Amino acid sequence: MKLTLNYIEFIEFTEEFNCKFVPYISQLYVSYKHNLDYFTKFYESKSLVHLVLSNSPLDISNFLDSLSQLDQCPILDTLESLEFNVLSQHDSQQVDFCKVAKAFKESSKIHTIKVQGLIHFSVIENASMLLKFTGLKEILLCNVNNVVYVVQSIFSDHRSPIEKLSIEYNFIPEETEITTILSELVKSNNLTDLNINMAKVSVGELVGFLNEAKSLKSISGSFLMLEQDILLPTIHSKSLEHMNIDMNYNSNNEEFDIHNLWTNSRIVSTTLSKLDNPHQFQFLETIRYSLKNHDLTYICNIIKFNMKSLKNFTILNPRRLKFTNFDPLYESLSHNSHLESFHHNLFVPHKILKRFILSNHKSIKATSLMCLKPYSLAKFSSIIHNNSKITKLEIILIGEVENVTPSLCTILRLNHIEQITFRLDFNHINPIESGMDQLIEVIKENISHLYHLEFITFGELTLTKYCKDNFFNLNKIK
Repeated sequence: MKLTLNYIEFIEFTEEFNCKFVPYISQLYVSYKHNLDYFTKFYESKSLVHLVLSNSPLDISNFLDSLSQLDQCPILDTLESLEFNVLSQHDSQQVDFCKVAKAFKESSKIHTIKVQGLIHFSVIENASMLLKFTGLKEILLCNVNNVVYVVQSIFSDHRSPIEKLSIEYNFIPEETEITTILSELVKSNNLTDLNINMAKVSVGELVGFLNEAKSLKSISGSFLMLEQDILLPTIHSKSLEHMNIDMNYNSNNEEFDIHNLWTNSRIVSTTLSKLDNPHQFQFLETIRYSLKNHDLTYICNIIKFNMKSLKNFTILNPRRLKFTNFDPLYESLSHNSHLESFHHNLFVPHKILKRFILSNHKSIKATSLMCLKPYSLAKFSSIIHNNSKITKLEIILIGEVENVTPSLCTILRLNHIEQITFRLDFNHINPIESGMDQLIEVIKENISHLYHLEFITFGELTLTKYCKDNFFNLNKIK
């Protein structure tokens, strides 16, 4: 079983931090409070894989100079990912990758590097030195103003080893910037995954890139379409497998679904807004549908289409729309015999959920539940034992809920449940703190059938001494 509690996996250390946990820390955040002396405490770590350096106002440049003077840096045996948060506009706070390469000994084990900066502030220097990390496969650039320079430095050679690139803006760049970036990336023989957010581009230019990028397997992001081309081109990429794109026309915010330009698609996963010809997607395995309005008709029709390849369907509700009639949605599931996973973040009435659970759907093995009140989870926990086909659960708790440990324990005791993810989003009350003793004991008693148990929190969660004392031992019981 893998037990994940995010408070211990990603930590910002302080003077009071108990060093006995050092060997187990996998992700570390170093900010203005810390210097090299604090950092050396983690040399004993055998698990540190992700390191974040933040200049608020830590001087990253001086920190790297100090680190480079050390003869040995033991964490390089495990370190796989570096992140730089450049939150100051001082020139001295720019990330110089000549210094980074020297400080981290051009480690071949580092495969991911992320840089996050401010608007209109060039934060990267000597970008070509990124390639000194011979194991580097993924680069993430967030709010970095000199993106074109970085891309040209890294992808000037079509043999560039970078496989994954993510570019995120919190401002809308000029059209010429995106044109230049795409013209550089299309040459790459190794780029497989691309994410770009807030990009202005024409339909023809984007489709042309998709057709010509021979190694590209996945593209995601948000695009503002400059204009509707009179003659829409077709997508005939032979390599693309994953496509998760939000598109709107720049002029009137009108939605445009690029999926309808496909001919003989080999896409296996995608995010949709509207698909006119589902028969074109005979390999599609995963759909994520982002709700734009209260009309669920399109979702119901896709589910009823009963595509043999489609195994996973997730409904996203980023606008937090409220719905009252879920009958058509759950009724559509009765017409589908191939879906194995059905997830959403919608508040479904208990009577609808109960009807679905008791129906023992022939193929669905994984589903989700969103609760506003503790009694909603209590009701769910009292009926889930009637459906032995469901083996994976995602439970989302929202709001100022009370102690829900008894309901969680009831679910944990079910032998057919193998994987549970608890998402706890609350404001003032920790819904599992008061019952932590009981929760730990139930986990121990049922660890034989649980192979993945994850707690994800969106709020201040203090699990006190219970999880700190038991966290690591739980994973060693099997």
